[in-house]
Amino acid sequence: SIVATMMGLGPIISQFCCVLAQPELMTPQFEALGFHSIVTSDTFSIDFWDHTKTGKPEAKGLLITQMGLRVDPRTVEMARALSRNACVPSILVVAIAELDQIQMCGDASARSKLAANQHRAQGAFIGNGADDVILLDLHEKLTGQRVLEAVHRIEILARRLSQEIDTIQQQASKKVEEVKELASRKLQVAWKNQMWSLPGAVLESIPAEDTSISEWPAREQSGLGGGGTY
Repeated sequence: SIVATMMGLGPIISQFCCVLAQPELMTPQFEALGFHSIVTSDTFSIDFWDHTKTGKPEAKGLLITQMGLRVDPRTVEMARALSRNACVPSILVVAIAELDQIQMCGDASARSKLAANQHRAQGAFIGNGADDVILLDLHEKLTGQRVLEAVHRIEILARRLSQEIDTIQQQASKKVEEVKELASRKLQVAWKNQMWSLPGAVLESIPAEDTSISEWPAREQSGLGGGGTY
């Protein structure tokens, strides 16, 4: 079923790398699909993405694929690890239901429970580094249009986030300059106040001038003059 699901990607399949959360999903039929490169959770490494560039054009994105709509810890761990690599473009988690869950949900309560589980899975994957999550029912094909729309949506959000960061940095820089200018003005005022107050504080300990004391010149060429009796 996973092979049939991925066949819906069509010719763009060669532009994406695939990481399989369950190693048992790797079969000769899956390898023959034509992905840019394939790795499983048991052979996954943090530098996996760097090795995919050897001799090939860079892939447009990466599909972390798992069977089941539950939160697989292997998927979470790989998404978190790949998100730390700034060179990895789009990280999409593709979760395929193991049963016909949509058809099984005949009543409203069952459909509501399924929707809650899907929402929880999406939050867990995105909260751990995935850029987007695609949930598929059994026998539902993953179309190239759906993947490209997700990648395009991620790129738009990334540009908006970059613009918001630039705006925040500009506002922060402007605020820093305003704070510096205000601090400089306050320092100048404090410096002027201190410069005028210091002489007054020092001169208060100097005795007042005694006008009754007269100065006299030196009586000898090698001598010194004085004032009063000194």
